[in-house]
Formats: sequence, structure tokens, C-alpha cells
Amino acid sequence: WSTEMPEPWFEENLKSAFETIRADVIKFKHPLIDREDINTVYVARTKA
Repeated sequence: WSTEMPEPWFEENLKSAFETIRADVIKFKHPLIDREDINTVYVARTKA
């Protein structure tokens, strides 16, 4: 989980350790700052 947009260098690090990876950008209304916010969730899987 990151409070930033997807980072190519981090995705490359994940690719060196996992078979598949993806970065999902999540947009949501942040109630504490009363505006839309964007976070990134990284999902990685090993071979089954």
C-alpha cells in the first residue's frame, strides 16, 4: 500500500521476487481532508 502513484522502481523490485505483480490505483473521498485522494495497492503472487 502506498499513498503515492505507482512507482516503476518498486514494481521492478517486485517483479524480481514474484511471478506476477500489479499496481491498482484506488481513488476515494478522504473524510479527514474532505477531498478525493489517490493511493496505490500492490498485489503480487508467487507461482501456484
